[in-house]
Amino acid sequence: LHSFSTRRLFRSVPTAAHAGYTEQFHDPVFMEDLVSFSLPDYKFQHGTYRCFDIMGDSMEPSLYAGDKVVCSQVDSNNFYSSVRNNLVYVIVMEGSLVVKRVLNKVRENRTMVLLSDNSYYQPYEVPIEEIREIWHVEVKISPYLPSPNNIRNAFHEEMDGMKKIIDRSEEHTSELHSPCNLVC
Repeated sequence: LHSFSTRRLFRSVPTAAHAGYTEQFHDPVFMEDLVSFSLPDYKFQHGTYRCFDIMGDSMEPSLYAGDKVVCSQVDSNNFYSSVRNNLVYVIVMEGSLVVKRVLNKVRENRTMVLLSDNSYYQPYEVPIEEIREIWHVEVKISPYLPSPNNIRNAFHEEMDGMKKIIDRSEEHTSELHSPCNLVC
């Protein structure tokens, strides 16, 4: 166990603040209003960190909606050398904020290729001039989920219950339509 007398506070950018963050990340009042927290690991005691909520399914199976990512800031003067291929980053552009795996093409054509882990989404290029900030994903914080087997078992039990109800309804319906029930 490590004990730290001083802890660095991280600003958390919740889902509701994503749009505002892209416009106001330089505004100290906006930043002060964001929730702050700290993490105990020594690596988080130096540098600038931010926490972002994950939305959508474009990074599944690596990241799911509801996860949080703790990120270190990438030096904006050195995007070409600081951004490593195939790592995951939060990319802040004017009006949008995305979490993507990145291919650094700054030296070749001054762009970053943004890739989703979910193959349904196509890669796309963003000119480096449109990028305001880049944050390297260091840690993922996920909500606890029960074992997939338990979820599957509960689903099957629920389906079995529904089948029994449907079978009983069919029996009652056929009894109502049988000829003996029509004669008084």
